[in-house]
Amino acid sequence: MKVYREDPRTRTRTPWLKTRAWRVAHKTARKAALLLVCLSLAGAFALAGCGGGGTGAGADSAASGSAASGLGSSASAPVLRVAMELAYPPFETKDDAGNPEGISVDFIRDFGEAYGYEVIIENTAWDGLIPSLQTGKVDCIISSMTITEEREEA
Repeated sequence: MKVYREDPRTRTRTPWLKTRAWRVAHKTARKAALLLVCLSLAGAFALAGCGGGGTGAGADSAASGSAASGLGSSASAPVLRVAMELAYPPFETKDDAGNPEGISVDFIRDFGEAYGYEVIIENTAWDGLIPSLQTGKVDCIISSMTITEEREEA
């Protein structure tokens, strides 16, 4: 059964889906649905931001790690421990004062700033990178490493 709208001036019948009233109602409903989705996402992000991210290893090691990474300590930011072998310029190296610098260092610091992490860079020997990740000593590794079959198995 089709629903028609009768125009009182011309006495013509128009299917409801072709009327201006339907188009306005449909557009309003789409705007309301989009607003609801946006508000839901904003609420989800707000709740996710309220979640506590523990440092996991205590304040003393976090303070010493932040001094090594060149960042000030932030009591409310979760800590992201990153292992690098700082001997591969221009990606990972040390400046004259012994502070980490390079492309990978800048990348992880920008990542931490964008996502609200305090980044602690730990200079780790090449052979200790994967074991430090496996044992939970660090959260991630950034160290100019290629994928091999042996590393995929690890």
